[in-house]
Amino acid sequence: MPMVIYNTTKNGRQKRQPPGGLPRGRDYHKGDETMKATIHQQYSRPAAAEAFGHEFNPQIWNTGCVTRDDGDGVNVFLFVTLDKSKSSGYFEECHDYSDGFLNYQRIRWQSQNRTSKVSKTGKRLVGEEEATIHLFVRPQKKESNRAVRFTYFGTVEAGKARGEKPITIWFDLHNAVPADLKSEFSVPSGL
Repeated sequence: MPMVIYNTTKNGRQKRQPPGGLPRGRDYHKGDETMKATIHQQYSRPAAAEAFGHEFNPQIWNTGCVTRDDGDGVNVFLFVTLDKSKSSGYFEECHDYSDGFLNYQRIRWQSQNRTSKVSKTGKRLVGEEEATIHLFVRPQKKESNRAVRFTYFGTVEAGKARGEKPITIWFDLHNAVPADLKSEFSVPSGL
């Protein structure tokens, strides 16, 4: 069953959000519980966990793909770092992931090397099993020796998927990357 999302209007009333995304700069509700994640705002991993009603556990949340079953549906949280070079804060060069925005409404992402399309995680990522996928992205891991926060881009839908271990997936964003973030996230101009 998909998650029902509500917007809070200026007068405090709840209005059901139609499929296709959340408005920028608004909180939203899951049932009676207010969710604090706001589209295009920045979050640390602990703040992201808390915004969705989860306790932060570094062993769970310090990975690129976190799956949580809230009892009313499965949520997958993708934490994507675009620049994974040593100069951006990684201790050693990583697998050459080809993560990046292709345009203002699409991102290409690669799973970990051990993820296959037949695994539970793989099925959820490519849309064969129901799950709500949330996208958090940051340009690089560190800046001036400090961790860079992730920007929440909202929910995404899997487009096409190719390969195995890793799977390359093209996700369609429900909320387009706004003009003021395109440069920071190296979003190509045009389509």
